[in-house]
Amino acid sequence: MTSLKIDKGIPMPPKHAKPSWVSNMEIGDSVLCESWSKSHAIYQALVRQGKTVTCRQEEGGVRVWRIT
Repeated sequence: MTSLKIDKGIPMPPKHAKPSWVSNMEIGDSVLCESWSKSHAIYQALVRQGKTVTCRQEEGGVRVWRIT
């Protein structure tokens, strides 16, 4: 069995890191994602900030709009 080394003083990264541009989205802005999982991550990041968001399937991916 391999021995594990215990590290001390290593800071824990934030639980939900969001892209900085998500905070800059204004009402009516949208982003086209290539997969449903990416669009859902953006959707959740905006919802956690108290924004209202909607998604629609489009040719080429899923579009996420900030609506309020």
